[in-house]
Parts: sequence; C-alpha cells; structure tokens
Amino acid sequence: MYLGDSNGEDEFVNGLIEFNVVTNTIGYNLQVKHQNGRATGLGSPANGQTLIRHNVFHKTDTSSSGGAARPNVLVGHWPLTGDGSDDHYLIYGNFFFQNPSENLFQGEGNIAFYQNLLVTNSGGAIAIQPHNDVPKSIRVFQNTVLSVGTGIHVSGGNPGFTQEVVGNAVFSDFPLNGGDQIDNVTDDFDQASVYLNNPSGDPLLGTLDLYPVGGLIGSLLDLSNMLSYEAWDLDFNGSARNGTVRGAYVGQGVNPGWVLAIEVKCLLGAGTPLWDQWPSLSVISLIAQLGSTCSAPP
Repeated sequence: MYLGDSNGEDEFVNGLIEFNVVTNTIGYNLQVKHQNGRATGLGSPANGQTLIRHNVFHKTDTSSSGGAARPNVLVGHWPLTGDGSDDHYLIYGNFFFQNPSENLFQGEGNIAFYQNLLVTNSGGAIAIQPHNDVPKSIRVFQNTVLSVGTGIHVSGGNPGFTQEVVGNAVFSDFPLNGGDQIDNVTDDFDQASVYLNNPSGDPLLGTLDLYPVGGLIGSLLDLSNMLSYEAWDLDFNGSARNGTVRGAYVGQGVNPGWVLAIEVKCLLGAGTPLWDQWPSLSVISLIAQLGSTCSAPP
C-alpha cells in the first residue's frame, strides 16, 4: 500500500487501515507519504488522525536488500505548520513479523504506537527517526518487541515535543536507544522464553505465542499522556488493561485470544461479541470479522 505521493503534495487524511494482511512484498508493506500542506480549500479536513490497527505486516527473504531495503511500514510527517500539523497516527494492535534487511517500522512526526507485537530475527524493530522531517510528539507504549537488532530506537526528535517510551517489553541485545524511557522491561533476545510462552514459534504453523508466562508485572504505569488515544486501555486481544503489565498483552498463562498467524487477525475471543469489544469498528470490518473463519479460543 502506497498512500500519498513522493513529493508530499497528495495528502492521505483521516485514514482507516485495518484488518489487512500484507505479505511477501519486495518493498514496503505499507507507506504513508509525508505531507507538505493540507488542501482544505479542496475539501480536505483541517485536522484529524489516521488509524492503522489490527493488521498483519510480513516480509520474507524475497524482499529487496541493500540500498533498496525498506521497512514493513513507514509513515511520514504531517504538514509542518498550519492545518494538519497536529494530526496523529494511532498505530495499535498490529502484528509485524520479519524483515530480512530493514526495521519493521519507521516513522516521524506525531505518532502513538501501542499494543503491537513485533518479531524479527534479522534486524531492528521500531525506528523513530528523521526522514523528510523529524519526530515530534511520540508515544511508544505497551508493545512486545523481539529483535536481533535494536528493539526501540528514537533519535532526532524535535526538543519542543516529548518522545516517550513507556511500559514496553523488549527482548533484544540492544533493547532501547533514545527517548524518555519509563518503566520498560528489557532482556536479551535469547531470554524471551523466560517471559513469553513460545517466542521461537512460527506463525505459519500456529506455534508462535508471545503471551506472558511471568516477569512483566510491575508498578502502576503513568499513562496520563495516552488517555486521548483510542483503545489506549485495551491490550492486543481487546482485553481491558490494569496498568501494571508491560508489553502488548495483559495477563499471563494461556492466551485467551487470537493465535498469531499470517492471516486476518481475529478479535472474536473469550466469548465477548465483537460489537461489545470494539464499538468503533467500521461496518466493513464488522462484516469481514463476523464472516471470517476465525473462532473463539478453547
């Protein structure tokens, strides 16, 4: 998916990107281009947010390498001043799996990135860094990250804004670099099995399981800066959080939700109707989920 234009003149505004499976791409799974301005005179809204939620982003060894290597997902900056400059990306509940030559996610501008699962045994996971402009308001919170390279990297942020990294569970030999790091749990990449059910499993076989077995509970997190973000208080499965568990899931033991796979994410779990869990889902998403083959867990 390529949204916008390379010159920054065709803006993608108030978008909803959900329940997609993007796999085996040569370049990006998804790229949202930077924006030079906001064409309100032509009908574009003056402000808003773009939601990227409940997608599966997967790359394989067929993707480009070297100078042509691309992240699974890249989001560019909003207009630098005026209309649209306060817009945000809300990126939550997604599953990122593998990239042989680049980071799983890269972004700049205003981003809330939360309740995502990211796994790569080739490189880094999250890179918040300058591209066509710089990071501004950044909230990276309560994600579960496994990566051989740097887990969460934040650099080049505008000092007039806050770049926070809060309550994540990161398993990497280089877990965190940059940003205001608050109440994260980190350990080496090869120690993830101490905390998670089966981090070495394969989603193509239905054996990857990143649900906690223990060690991720701590003091109550200060998430006061996250209250305005949709679903900030729900986990990857859509379960209510209590603010003490690091990473994308709440709880420990048997995962009550979707078994990770390279297929459409299922939110029909734990006997809770979809419309009760996610009242803000679009009608199209409701139809897609209710008509899918996914089933409630045992």
